[in-house]
Amino acid sequence: MFSTLFAYRFFITDIAKQLKSEYEKLIRTNRSSENICVYRGQAIGNNELELMKNSVGEFLSMNSFFSTSLSRSTALNFALLLPILNNFQQRILFEITIDSKLQTKPFAYVKEMSYYKNEDEVLIMLGAFFHIDKISHDKKNNIWIAYLSLAEESDYRLKDIFAHMKEKIGEQTNLASLGKILFEMGEYEQVEKCYQHMKYDAQLDLSAAHSGLSKAALGQNDLIKAANYEQQALAIKTSILPKNHRDLAVSYSRLGNIYCKQNDHTQALQYLKQAMKIEEKLVPLEPLILAKTYQRIATTYVGLDRYTLALEYYKKALEIRQTYLPPIDKSMGSIYHKIGKLHYKQKEFTAALQYYKDALEIYKNILPHKHPSIVQIEEDISKFKNK
Repeated sequence: MFSTLFAYRFFITDIAKQLKSEYEKLIRTNRSSENICVYRGQAIGNNELELMKNSVGEFLSMNSFFSTSLSRSTALNFALLLPILNNFQQRILFEITIDSKLQTKPFAYVKEMSYYKNEDEVLIMLGAFFHIDKISHDKKNNIWIAYLSLAEESDYRLKDIFAHMKEKIGEQTNLASLGKILFEMGEYEQVEKCYQHMKYDAQLDLSAAHSGLSKAALGQNDLIKAANYEQQALAIKTSILPKNHRDLAVSYSRLGNIYCKQNDHTQALQYLKQAMKIEEKLVPLEPLILAKTYQRIATTYVGLDRYTLALEYYKKALEIRQTYLPPIDKSMGSIYHKIGKLHYKQKEFTAALQYYKDALEIYKNILPHKHPSIVQIEEDISKFKNK
């Protein structure tokens, strides 16, 4: 049960958000004062039917989204065609009156979003309350008819119900409240799963908080604090995530960047290589992230005066960017410029000049004429007059 609820939580949330949005549009544009009548045909257990018959004048709650139709005949035919395989079930048609002037749970006409457009579907939000007005039996069609009204959220008769629900599960709709509901149902194994997920999510949230503090410290150029916070984030991630999870690579890469800024290139290289090992397995999904890591590794090798290895990684980064980016992307100009500088340091002037020219061509296509990047590369090219 919990696994299904947890797996579909985002899907359920998305439907609820869309339904609320459509409901708000309906309320803004609806100029009619007439009530809306919707219908739903289904089978119902004898015990449930008896409970409803004995509860006329009281309220009925639905624990799921409630799909209805504007067409009575569509709903009735659906109910009449349902196979009743035993004596423990009956056919029932719900006739629901909705007063659009009242503040009710959201509902919306979803024909254009529905797979079955001919059903004229109206979807009502899960958790809606309905007042049971009357229940009768249609002898001709051998079907029960339940006349309901969608209840106003502020109905004073519901206050005791809502107060009881809030006391039992709280006002928030989160894993904690789901755990309380499962506990009330006696589903103790599901309760354990629920709170284990809650603990896992809390650890991820704490890790994200440490990473956020690290970024804030980095923005203030407090490199020691930035490294400490990201180390704490990494410690949490390594305790709960698989060893090749992409979020580990994110922390490794951030730490590599921080230590590089501290000029601790040996430490930076260790973290960046760990990020690279994970990201190389994710290449089909996130190649540009790997390219960024290659580029950081190259920069680190430059700091260690290991220019041949720096060139190797810059060119790996360039190869990926050439595959996935347009030819005049600014980052392409930057990497051409960096490769040109490395060739220049190694006195490979012909290669250096060609990379400078490639970078300049890109910059001139996308940057203002006096942009610092253009000025810098033109200065670098001017050095060749003396070569």
